[in-house]
Amino acid sequence: MISSEYNGKLNKNEKLFRTLYEAIRNRDLKSGTRLAPEEELARIHHCSRVTVRNSLKQLEALRLITRVRGRGTYVSGVSEKLTRRRTIAVVLRDELLCDYRDSNSYMNQLLMSLLKHGRENDFFGDFIFLNRTESFMESIARQKIDLELYDGIILGLQLSQEEVLALNGRNLNFVALQPPAEESSEVSYVTIDHANGGFMGTQHLIDVGCRNIWFFCGSLGDKVKDLRLAGFCQALEENSFPEVCRQNCLEVVAYEQKDAMAEVERLLKKHTPFDGLFIYGDWATIGAVNTLRKHGLRIPEDVAVVMYDDFSFVERVLGLRMTAVRQPFPELIGYAVRILLNRLDNGRNGNLVQIIQPRLMIRDSTINHSMRRRTI
Repeated sequence: MISSEYNGKLNKNEKLFRTLYEAIRNRDLKSGTRLAPEEELARIHHCSRVTVRNSLKQLEALRLITRVRGRGTYVSGVSEKLTRRRTIAVVLRDELLCDYRDSNSYMNQLLMSLLKHGRENDFFGDFIFLNRTESFMESIARQKIDLELYDGIILGLQLSQEEVLALNGRNLNFVALQPPAEESSEVSYVTIDHANGGFMGTQHLIDVGCRNIWFFCGSLGDKVKDLRLAGFCQALEENSFPEVCRQNCLEVVAYEQKDAMAEVERLLKKHTPFDGLFIYGDWATIGAVNTLRKHGLRIPEDVAVVMYDDFSFVERVLGLRMTAVRQPFPELIGYAVRILLNRLDNGRNGNLVQIIQPRLMIRDSTINHSMRRRTI
């Protein structure tokens, strides 16, 4: 369920795929319907034939269409089952979409994981997007979304106690992808060990010889970011870094290059010593690395850099293989789906908490201290 309010924030391939998918799901395109040729679809939807071809490949992988050589592409008989299948929705806030330039890597991982588990467990996966300025229940009411139509709901947001009570009061089958704002035994959630992610990224910088490390974190006050900052401070403490080093954290909007660029410029202008950066956010990493290069500093010989989120487009933009804390986003969906389906099949037997460990992917943006030229 992607409303027109958010549809414009998807790239053309995602938008066309969702348009055709929804048409098949709603039976606007019934089983046996012949689709228009690729060239005509491209003209109708104002996109390239490459975009059409990619979208059709995704539909074919789901067995929703069948291509017959010399005759065309048809909606398959499998589509008849679509309206009778269970439906699981993933609920996200719109800021997760709006800051990516070409495609949302996070959204792509969630989408592909949902489609994969949908095929394996025979359910239909859907997405609901919430306005960032509204509460969860306010946004649902404004969009006139009936949550009770879904067999299960995966909530990719931090729930308040009031929201937990409202969901339980309506007897909805739901799992969160973050711990609730307040400790509660009334909600199941699957989450990443964010403190360990902050710890392992910082520890790696220490292991390669960094002694002046700065952590560019997201806005403080958010539970996830605070946990990552706690991991950063724990690594410094366990390695007997001076207390002042634990204050080396700067609030940087995760997906904005300009904020990271400004912070690097500020550190350089003040001649603040640093030989390691731990950066929360892909585009913030791109901004920081490009600013260092502009000043003639080498990555990693002069400054080692670790980033959060292992998105391949960062390597393509920078031409540098980034050491990254990989977030197991597909696994989050997998565990959440299993909890929901188990409840549907066996009834609700208490609430569950599943914590998944991130992985540190060591690549070319970090290097042994002995190979460094100097500390800035």
